[in-house]
Order: sequence, then structure tokens, then C-alpha cells
Amino acid sequence: MTSPSLALTASPDIVVRTFAGSGAAGFADGLPGSFVMPFGVAYGPDGTLYVSDAGAQRIRAVDRSGRVRTIAGGGNLVPDGLWVAGGYRDAAGTAARFNRPAGIVWSNGALYVADTNNHCIRVITPSGNVKTFAGSTQAGSSDGPVKSARFLRPTGMAVDHAGNVYVADYFGIRVIHDGQVKTIPSLGNTPFGVAVADTPAGPDVFVADPYGVLRRDPGGRTQRFATTESLATGNRNIEGLQPLGHPFALAAFDANSIVYGDVRGNSVRYLNWDAGAEQLLGGLDVYDGAASSAGSRDGRGAVARWDAPTGIAIGPDGSIAVADAASRRVRLVTDLDRSHDAHPETGLPPAPKPTTAYRVAFVGNSYLWEYDRWSDSIPGMVESQLAHDPSLAGTKRRLEVTPYIFPGAPIIAQAEYVKLVLARTHAADLIVLSVGTTAILGSPGVPVRATMKEVVAAEPTWTKELTEGLRSSDEALRGQGARFVVVTAPIPENLSPVETLWRRLLSQDGQLEPSSQIGVAMNDAVRAAGVPFVDGWSAFASESRAAGHVALFGTEDEHFSPHGRQIIAGAIADYLRATKPWLK
Repeated sequence: MTSPSLALTASPDIVVRTFAGSGAAGFADGLPGSFVMPFGVAYGPDGTLYVSDAGAQRIRAVDRSGRVRTIAGGGNLVPDGLWVAGGYRDAAGTAARFNRPAGIVWSNGALYVADTNNHCIRVITPSGNVKTFAGSTQAGSSDGPVKSARFLRPTGMAVDHAGNVYVADYFGIRVIHDGQVKTIPSLGNTPFGVAVADTPAGPDVFVADPYGVLRRDPGGRTQRFATTESLATGNRNIEGLQPLGHPFALAAFDANSIVYGDVRGNSVRYLNWDAGAEQLLGGLDVYDGAASSAGSRDGRGAVARWDAPTGIAIGPDGSIAVADAASRRVRLVTDLDRSHDAHPETGLPPAPKPTTAYRVAFVGNSYLWEYDRWSDSIPGMVESQLAHDPSLAGTKRRLEVTPYIFPGAPIIAQAEYVKLVLARTHAADLIVLSVGTTAILGSPGVPVRATMKEVVAAEPTWTKELTEGLRSSDEALRGQGARFVVVTAPIPENLSPVETLWRRLLSQDGQLEPSSQIGVAMNDAVRAAGVPFVDGWSAFASESRAAGHVALFGTEDEHFSPHGRQIIAGAIADYLRATKPWLK
């Protein structure tokens, strides 16, 4: 079944282009060269892109101009011309033999290759000699010294700054350090891919397996984004319940940002982890495309198509190299704009620097954030709508918007972050704080999984805490010369029985009668704090009553629809145009 999402469309700004490979099956060197099944990719220190050609049983190198050359492996094509039989031989250059080489990384001056069907890790020295580095052709799962350790169909590879090599095989995630192989316990279930992001505290390890993608921090804590069929308690959804796809190979920009290939859905995706915000980098957003979305088409995001993207590597310039296996090409993704990624809730804002910008920080949970790209997000639309405001232009300053995301955090915690972090670091000239119904959950007197009746019953407690928290944050910001504005907004259950009707029809609670009582109490609590605010409740209520009503929320959860995001963004932009905070 093909299930495209109308909310998650390919980013129109990114560009996909073919870097190497004619598309014809073969192993011709030169320009553009040919591949049988390019599978893994890795950059060397000089910018050379190395490619494991699993179908040709070869390791190839592609220079900056796209010229292909074979550096190791060999063998003849079978009669139908679509495969080279695998083998095993340690030798120099083309005399060596591989059996479906897959993941590939550069480390410590050499190239390491996951030789999948030989169940071992090979190393290619700068002189072109191929040696068995760890394991043997005997499959197994034992740890220990590299010579006696055993692997089971190793596929993905990664390396950290310390030179430790990570291997994803059928048994788990293995780490090779100082000649020893050790398995990281309970990290992934028959994993395909592994990526590493170095942090001051140690490496964050990302893993792709049949059930989604995991992140393990240096402290050993893990968190999973799950595929649709494996959702369970403790797993996170992509915001807006967008499909995660089926991650295979992945690469990490940093501890909060990864890119991965969805081989089953024939797409490449970018995930801002802490925000749970996903961006489609070419291809269609399908749950199970039955290969109907496969193709090999260059161009901007909405036009581009992939056919089994199996390998991912991030270049020195931030471009993304993809081994597009079934199209028999190596392709590049460029122009990915990461400048507006949400700051994680535990992160400190960057140190202030001299700027001519009027800086606005958007703080909130996922409802203030984006589904897939900056131009469709609430802060992105506000920035765009105010970019040419005459009064702002008169100050010779431009608007610079930065989001800070707190998925699922109660509003009191967000207000404390504004007071204790953003105010003290003078991270912005104006802070926009989102207060929605779900942000009340987890506040004093309100259970994290409270019903709307419980929220109403606890109204005296949470409204008092909300007023005090907002007043305290406002005072802290004013003391640093910054301004504060609060945006309130409902969820579907507060507004109208037609919003998110599909979810209500499936719910055990049935179709509940909406109530505006929470909104009245919330707005009164904000007014009592003396804080300027944008009344999103009224804006949504007006839209719901309109004869030309358009859905304000998604069909299956309470995240805003594209139209809902436009309404909130428009209300915020109108308020800022009217109040002109950059003139004060």
C-alpha cells in the first residue's frame, strides 16, 4: 500500500545530482565510470570518496571530478552481466577478492571494509594491500582479540575521533579498540547501520535496525524512533506521526542530527533528533511503496527519486554522498539548510556575538516547531512574513529566528529554561514562548497523562504556577534588556468535534464534547502575569467557525496542520508588526 503524506513533501531547496556512474552495469573506470551495485560510501581525508561496489566485489575511489578508479578487488561478470561471483583472498589491489563488501570507513590512514558474506573486516593500506583485519570467513558472534573474534554478516561501519571502529552485524554493534572486539550490549536488534557523533562527553552512537533508529549517549541511555509497525511504549514518534521510513545506512552530522537512507521506501531522510523533526531529501513519503516510488532522477527535492539508497556519507563541505544501489550510481545531496535546526533542550545557546540582527528565540514543544522544513514551520513563516517589514528595515537590522525545542516538557520547565538559561546568556532580544494545553500536562497537580477533566479539576493549581512562572521569566528577561511574548493555543479536544475526527473515532473514549474552559483559564493566567500574549485560542476558534473551514490539526494527533501553522504564524507576525518590539 502506498501512503504518501501530504504534510511531508520533499524539501524543495535541496539538490540531488549524479556524481559518478553511468547507470549501466559494469566496473569501467574513468568518467563517469560504472558500478554493479554501489553499497557503501566513505570520505578520505583528501576528499576522495571511496565506494564499496558489492555487486562487482570491488572497492572503488571517486575523485573530486567524479572520475572512478578501482583500488582493490576483481573478478568477471557472470553471463547475464549483473553480478560478479564473490571470493576471498588477501592480496594486493585487484588480485584481492571480496564477497559483497558493504560498509566502509577511513580510519588511521587506511580503509576498513565490512566484507559481509566473508564475515570479516578487511583493511586496505595506502599501498593497496588488502588484509583481513578482524574475524575470519567463519561466521560467529564471539568477542576477543581481532584474530579470534567472529562476525556474522557485518554490514554497517563507523569510526569515532579516537579511531575506534564500530561494526553493525547480525549479532549487534561491535567495537574494535586496541586489537580487541567488544559488543555493546542491548543496542539494536540485528542492526544494519551504525553512525557515531563525537561529543565532549564521548561518542553518541546511532543504530538502524528493522524496528527503527536508536541513539545511545555516552552515559549508556538509549532512545528509539520506531517504524510504524513496531511502535510501543517508550518509543518516540516523528512529530506529526509522519512515517519514519525504514532506516538502513545512516550518518551523523552531530549528536542531534542524522541522515539516513530508506531502502524500502526509496527515499533519503534527515532527522533533527531532539525536535523529532524530519525532512525528506528526495523521494516520496511512503510507508510501504512496493517499489512504486523507486526511480533515478536528479533535480530539486520534490523532483528527485532514489532507487535503494544503501550507503550514506557526509562530506567535508556538508554535502551528502549516497550509494544509490539499484540505480548503479553515486549521487550527491547539496544545499541542505541546517541553520535553523532546533536547539536541544539540554543544550546551551551559542555565545552571543556582534550582530546587526534582531534576534528572536521561539521556545516551545513540538507544536511550535516544524514537521519537515524551516519554510513550513511556524517560526520560519514568521521570519519570512516579517523579513521586509518597513519598520524593521528602518533599523538596518534583519530578523534572525532560532527555535529551542522541548518535546513533551511541561510549561513550567520551559519557563525555567527561559529564565535560567536564555535570560542569563542574553540569547535573544525577544523570546516567544508557546503555551498549549499539552504543556500543562506534568505541571504541579496535573498528571503527565491527565484527561481534560483532570486538567480542569486542577485548574487552581496549574494556573497559579503558570502565572508565577511567566512573571518570573518576564522579570529575568527585562533585567537583561530582552522582551517576552507568550502564544496560547488549544488542542483539538478543546476546540471542535470536527478536528482530528479520525483519532476520536478510533479512541476508546469516543467523541468527547469539547470545552473552552481550559483556554479561558490559560489566557486569564497569562494576563495575570502581566505578560504580552498572542491569543491563539481565539484565532483558532474564528477559523473553526468559518464557512470555508480547513483542518487546523493533523488527522491522527494534535499537531497543527499546514493551515494551522499558517494561522498561528500569521497571528504572531501580526502582533509583532503592530507592537514593533525592535523599535523599543
